[in-house]
Amino acid sequence: MQLASLSRKHQVTNMIMCGKTYQQVSDELGISRQRVQQLNRPGAETVRQLKVRANNKCEKCGIPLTHGHNHHISENVIDYHGLKNLLYLCVSCHNKIDEKISRSCPNCGVRFGRNNSKNLNKFCSAECHHDFIYITIFCSACGGKIEISKSRYKFLQMRQRNFFCTQRCNALSRNEDYKPFTEG
Repeated sequence: MQLASLSRKHQVTNMIMCGKTYQQVSDELGISRQRVQQLNRPGAETVRQLKVRANNKCEKCGIPLTHGHNHHISENVIDYHGLKNLLYLCVSCHNKIDEKISRSCPNCGVRFGRNNSKNLNKFCSAECHHDFIYITIFCSACGGKIEISKSRYKFLQMRQRNFFCTQRCNALSRNEDYKPFTEG
């Protein structure tokens, strides 16, 4: 393994151990979520020993496995990829365990349970989901509040400089007497 990818592997592992999700790590490092998962895998010899210990069966329910998942029991241990911190699980058991583990809200950083079904398991509340998706801007003509999605805002920002709450305000802006609204 090259030195650069070795340090990236340690960097990813440290971020995961600090409680960040795969998506948060991928966003921060500019790599795909799948690449983060690959870098967070235990070594081949450790996986081989884990399969031998489990006798190629799920360590939770005991069904025989061809391809199992390596589950890290704790994020707060020195030997994160060590055998004592790993379980060899079937997909079903791995998903059941992961639902009980908490995650961080991408908007405010608050930790919450993954089985929070209100906002597709990504946000701690409907308000955080809303604040993460929407932005409030002001009408260029009258100063009225406009609430639009951040993606729509970026799209419109590329096309025009002024934002209007109604067609009437847009028409007013074409008047000769028009003076743009400014905050403050």
